[in-house]
Order: sequence, then structure tokens, then C-alpha cells
Amino acid sequence: KQWYQRRVRGKQTVAANEGFEKVQRPWAKRFVKVEKAKKAYHLSTRNLEGNKQQLDLLERDTLTGVDQIKKLKDKISKLETETDKNRDKYKDRLNELDMANQQYINEMTVEFEKCQAMEKLRMDFFVRTVEDYLRHVDVSKDPRLTNSFQNIQHGLNEMSIEEDLKRFSDQKGTGMAMNWPTFTEYDQADSFPPLGTLQMKDNDSGSHFNVYDDPPPGPGGKKNPFNGFDDADSEWGDTGGYQPSTNEVKVVAMFDYQGAESDELSFKEGDVLVQLDEEDENGWCRGLLHGVEGLYPGSYVQRVK
Repeated sequence: KQWYQRRVRGKQTVAANEGFEKVQRPWAKRFVKVEKAKKAYHLSTRNLEGNKQQLDLLERDTLTGVDQIKKLKDKISKLETETDKNRDKYKDRLNELDMANQQYINEMTVEFEKCQAMEKLRMDFFVRTVEDYLRHVDVSKDPRLTNSFQNIQHGLNEMSIEEDLKRFSDQKGTGMAMNWPTFTEYDQADSFPPLGTLQMKDNDSGSHFNVYDDPPPGPGGKKNPFNGFDDADSEWGDTGGYQPSTNEVKVVAMFDYQGAESDELSFKEGDVLVQLDEEDENGWCRGLLHGVEGLYPGSYVQRVK
């Protein structure tokens, strides 16, 4: 009776969950920083590659103005600096995470062994309960009970608590293979859908040619396994939501743009947008178009004079 647990998911389960979460929290905060640094690096790399493709096409077009090419080259130079900076920060965040891995393993092992010990007690209790029942209850008078308990007894004889615990540890616990985060370069083919086609129009001649159409601003399909551990106090943490600037300006689209993500705006050449904040280090702005708020590439618009 002293081993009987009236509630299967009771205080022990709550204590186990709290123990794992306590150990996970410091490592998870570092992991969030790694993911944010990785995203910033991949975004700046993507923007750099896109602007280089755009420059290549503009230089081949005889109608392109010198000032337009110079402006784009200046932007590329800035993006190269930002990309180098983001790469270094990404590597620094990975190094911080790597140094925390061993402590994370040690502390998680302690918590896991606590759960294994509780599971062993539960399995021992179950085996003893069934064996005691068979010793004190005569089930021979009912064939159905006889067959059922014979199957149970056979299962108990074949079962090894130690082997079961080890199998679980190898598959779901400390013995399972680890897949630690590593440095990954931006790979457009692996991370994003195929590029679309953006139509640019020369205002004087009316001619059209294709340029780079931005893919989505982050690796598709990948979910952060530690969504609840964002470090609000860190330089990468959330600041409580977007706050529009009071200095709103109007910008006009120089080219067509088709948003690739749900938080991006789509517009046509000549559309007028309200810019809500300045262009960030990755080349993105936030603005309003027809009452809808979203992101758009700053290189595709110019301010209304």
C-alpha cells in the first residue's frame, strides 16, 4: 500500500517536468540567441546575393543611370560589412552554446536518472501487485481468468525491468544520439523556395527585364523547439512588440514586388506606401499599404519628394 500511487500524473510528474525545465532554461536561452544570430546572418547574406544579382543585371542594361548603379554599389558595400558582422556574431553565439553543452548534459542526466528511479519503483510495484494477486486469488474456476492471468504471468516472466529502462534510455534518454547545432552557411536551394521573377521597368524607355525576387526572410519549416524561452533581457530578445515611428514618410515603389511570406507586403510599381520605420540592417522596412501593415525590401522603393 505504501507504494500505491493514487494519481499516475501527480506530484512526481510535476516535479519531473519542473526539474527538466529548470535545467533546460539556461541552455535554451543560448539556443534562442544562436537561432536569431543565424537568421540575421542568413538574411544579410540573402540580401547581399540578391543585390549583387540586381547590380549585374543593371550593369548589362545600357539604359541604367550611373547614379543608380553607384547607389546600389554603396548598398552592397554596406551589406558586405553587415554580413561579416553577423557571421562573427553567429559564430560567437555558437561558441557560447558549445561551452554550455557539457554542463547541460550533466544536469539533464541527473534529472533523467531521477525519473528512471521513479519508473523502476512503479514497475516493481506493478510486478509485486500481480504476483501477490495470483498467490491469494484462485482463478482456476473461470477459464477466462485463467487464460488472462497465464498470459500476464508469462509476460512478467519474460520482462526485464533493467533492460526496459536501458532501452528507453538509449532511445529517448541519455544514450540517444545527439545533434548539436553547428555553423551553417546560407543555402538558397535548401532553405528557401525557388526564386520567382521580378519585373523591373525603365521609366524612360518602358523596357522590362528580370531581376532578383526575394525569397522568404527565414528558413522555411524550421520551428524553434524552445519557443517559451525567449530571453527578453538580451540584445536579441523581444522588446514587447513593434512600436511605429511618429515620423512617418511616404515612399513610392520603383518595381513590382510579390511578398513571399504572410508578413510581407506585395505591391506594383508606382504604389505609394507609408513607411513606419527606418530600413533595418538587413535591408527591410515596415510600412502600410491600403491599410495593411507588413515588411518590404527597402531597395525597391524611394521616398516621395
